Amino acid sequence: MRRSPSKALRHSLHAPKAPACYQLGALGAAMGPAFVYQIAYRFSPINDLGIRLFSGAVFVALGGFLSVLIGCRQLDLDLKESFGATMIYGAFRIVIGVISGIVVVFSSERTSFSVP
Repeated sequence: MRRSPSKALRHSLHAPKAPACYQLGALGAAMGPAFVYQIAYRFSPINDLGIRLFSGAVFVALGGFLSVLIGCRQLDLDLKESFGATMIYGAFRIVIGVISGIVVVFSSERTSFSVP
């Protein structure tokens, strides 16, 4: 008669790998601005500000994803979290970076200073 593995052993065998889930969520969020830019470029005219905003969002998202890849080993991830929750945590990191990049683009647009 074969004994079934304990509940803890079954959980550890089927538990998702937390760093890989985090990276997968970050990758999905990093590819989002690039896909949105392609769709917007094909179906509607975009002015210079829109191009700068999308370019900033794409590059910040890719930089954030590279940051996740480099620093994922130092992150303290909960191994008991579900696959989806860990992916959302990774995506949030990229979304915060994209929002910051858009703020930087808008702040750099204020270049019309009057010099006497």
